[in-house]
Parts: sequence; structure tokens; C-alpha cells
Amino acid sequence: MSKWLQEKQMTALEVTYGGKSKALQDWVRGVSMRDKARLGSDERINFRDVVNVVSGLALGQHFADLAPEYPAFSLLLTELNRKQYVASALRWLAGARATRDAVAVLKRTLPSAVTPGFISAVQEALSGLEKITVSAEDIKQALLSGGSPAAPDELRKRFETFLADRCKGKDTSKLRFVVE
Repeated sequence: MSKWLQEKQMTALEVTYGGKSKALQDWVRGVSMRDKARLGSDERINFRDVVNVVSGLALGQHFADLAPEYPAFSLLLTELNRKQYVASALRWLAGARATRDAVAVLKRTLPSAVTPGFISAVQEALSGLEKITVSAEDIKQALLSGGSPAAPDELRKRFETFLADRCKGKDTSKLRFVVE
């Protein structure tokens, strides 16, 4: 099943945003997945990276419109690596050698004057959103739950059931899934 997901994820799964449903491959057409996922030449893209790239492409302009002053970083900044990147930046400020992550953090700092408009835009972008964390293993188990091999329609149904179970009783327009 893992092999099938790796081979077919770009065509078998769709993402809907703004009322438009497109296969993953259509969202990334003309985009270097390797560059967007910030992968080295010897690394393979995983499902979480694909989801992150597609969500960034789908939501990037919306967020840019809401918070145009918000900085963009040249490295992927996450909860898992934030402490390391900040520590690297602080070491560089203290006189240590500049690392790639330190430069990425310090070259894209917040505006010198954080305006009320900036604060409002960030608050609006984040207000009322509920984070739902799922693991790649959770998704894999859901897709395998009826056995394997499976037809694309059956996998789609399993995935939709997986999402519906996590969305029960919640306003889906305010949910944001994070794949870890």
C-alpha cells in the first residue's frame, strides 16, 4: 500500500480549495516539488511534504493578501525546528559562524515597525482556526483499513471517511489539518 501511495498520490488524491477540486499533480504543475519542499538532491519527497507544498500553493496568495507584511523564509520553519533555527540565529548574533538557518531567520525578520494592520491581518488569518494533527501512519492505516489492493474510488472513500471522522461536530471551514 505504501508503494501504491508513493506512486499514485499525485493522481489519486484531490484537494479542494475555493470551490475547485484538482488532483495533487494539477496543483503543482510547473512547480519544482523538490525546491518547494526544500529537499536535497539525495532526498525523496514524502506524503507530508506533498501535502505541505500543495497547501502552501493553494493558500499562499490568500495569506499574502491577508498579511502582506508577514515575512517569507527561505527554509521551512516548523514547530519542530524553530528552536534550532532561533538558537542558530542567536549564536550568529553573538559572533559565531553564520549557518544557513541563521541567515534564513535573520534575513527575513519582522518589519521594523509592527503596525496595527499587520497584527490585525495575522489575527484574522489565525482567528478561530482549529488545528487537527494527523500522522502519515494514521493516513496509511485509514487507506489500508479495507485491505489492499484497492480501487481508486475505494481509497478515496476511505480517505474521506478518515477526514469525516475527525471533522464530526466541527465547523470544517475553520479546521486545518497538519500532517506530521
